[in-house]
Amino acid sequence: MQIDLKDFNFLISSIQYISSLFEQTCEYQNHRISLFEKLHEEANKELNLSQNLLSAAKALEAQKLVFLMQEEAELAQAMSEEAAAIASGNPAAIAAASAYVAQKLSDVAHAKNEYEKAKQNRFNMEKRVELTQKAAHESLQMLESSKAFFASQNAFLNSLKEQITFKLTNAYKAITDYYTNASYVESLDIIKPDNLKQMLSLDQEKAKKYFDFFYATDEKFKKQVDKLKEEYKNAKTDFEREKVILKIRQNLAGAYAEKFIQTSFSSIGKVHTQHTQEMGESFSKVDILITDIKKPLILGRGKCKHLKKGSTLAIEIKTGSKEYLRSQKEHLKFQTDAHKKTADMSVIITSKDIYDLKDEEEFREIFKQECSHIIAMLPRKSEIDQYIINSMELK
Repeated sequence: MQIDLKDFNFLISSIQYISSLFEQTCEYQNHRISLFEKLHEEANKELNLSQNLLSAAKALEAQKLVFLMQEEAELAQAMSEEAAAIASGNPAAIAAASAYVAQKLSDVAHAKNEYEKAKQNRFNMEKRVELTQKAAHESLQMLESSKAFFASQNAFLNSLKEQITFKLTNAYKAITDYYTNASYVESLDIIKPDNLKQMLSLDQEKAKKYFDFFYATDEKFKKQVDKLKEEYKNAKTDFEREKVILKIRQNLAGAYAEKFIQTSFSSIGKVHTQHTQEMGESFSKVDILITDIKKPLILGRGKCKHLKKGSTLAIEIKTGSKEYLRSQKEHLKFQTDAHKKTADMSVIITSKDIYDLKDEEEFREIFKQECSHIIAMLPRKSEIDQYIINSMELK
């Protein structure tokens, strides 16, 4: 049989898109950091220029102050000479001395004006340095905080990318496993117990792949898992966390096992879940109904163990301790009665916990007499629980 995986290539495309999106995010962040670095570099250049201008302004101010002091000293000397000339009574000397004082007064006024301009320029340069220092400091803070934020964001996004990629990869692997099962079934002339055992074998790696597949493709299962993960995350004490773990054991193992059987048996025929079968005044829900079986199915020798191609198989699934399995005896008898009305063969798939029953053979015989067969091909309930807990990656 030719298998076409194109309908599920969206999983691979999604992985590639997520990687591309992460790379684009990194490129954007690097671009922003480059802009902040350039901004900080420009601010530092402006600061250096401003500091140089301030140094020049201070030197000019000092120079203008010296010149003003010289002019003021010369004015004082001129005024002293004018006083001497006035005392001498010499009109010519008085006129010359007064003219010189007038010149010096003008020179002092000009020198004072030049000094005030130099002082104002130095003050302006100090303000400029203050502003450029602030700009350089703030641009450095912006650069460093951006680097820290982007680094933190990258770590989170990279972790998220790896988690999503891992889950989608596992989902794709689970799909390819399913098609491998389909190809395997197609290669068989008859489906026998050993073939079912191979299809239903489960270890942590395989369990994780199927968990991620169910999580990626079944919204109800995803919501159930997300709710329990959120409860575990918000738990404050070990006692509260253990309560969540107990809820996981109570609620997810059965749902997971049922979905795993559905997926595994979908390679054998058409799968119908929770089929309603009227039972007189009541009704029964058949866990799984497989119609149009693709190949003959033989569970062994004896009565009710052979199923022809095109027939219908009814499946009840039970995972739990020996006490739980024993407590389900009457319910199972009711279900097998429904199976007989619905399908050509009845099978009860249980966890290996059934081996713990001291009266296992007698327990099996009850259903064998009703043409229903117990197949203990699922791991023990505690193993399934641990597979699920490990797959959830609780934090």
